[in-house]
Amino acid sequence: AIIIKQSLISLSVTGVFFLLCLPIDTSNITELDDRLGFTICCLFVSALSIVMCIVAADMRGNSDPIDASENLVNVPSRILQKTTEQFLLHMITMLTLTLFIQGSSMIIIPILSAIFLIARTVYQFYPIIRGYALMCTFLPTMIVYTYCTVCCILKIFSAYDVLYT
Repeated sequence: AIIIKQSLISLSVTGVFFLLCLPIDTSNITELDDRLGFTICCLFVSALSIVMCIVAADMRGNSDPIDASENLVNVPSRILQKTTEQFLLHMITMLTLTLFIQGSSMIIIPILSAIFLIARTVYQFYPIIRGYALMCTFLPTMIVYTYCTVCCILKIFSAYDVLYT
């Protein structure tokens, strides 16, 4: 029941960000170098989630070495590790997606970046609601990864057809 509730919340957040990003005009972003530049700017915003985790994981510097509880350091360190792993997948999929979409379809890039940043921020401050963060980061990343995989396979087969026909 909790996972369903968190899934509905993540879908609602996705819908809100989709509506908020609609005014962004990406129809003039047609060249690959412009698309990559736009995507890298959005990834820079997504990377703020890692910066927040690094600051939070540095709690040991604010506590006495003798009294430092492993939990005070261990949980933020695991959150940092998970956020870094998620960001790596997010970055790879966003850059690959940039190769296959253009123009008005580029609107998906800032939407995915905003969703990623919000979900990882919520997870940073409320790690108990892991389902929400997972649904908002891992699931969209895997959907985009699947889409990019299909596009890559189709591109390989079309190149094969050109070479051997």
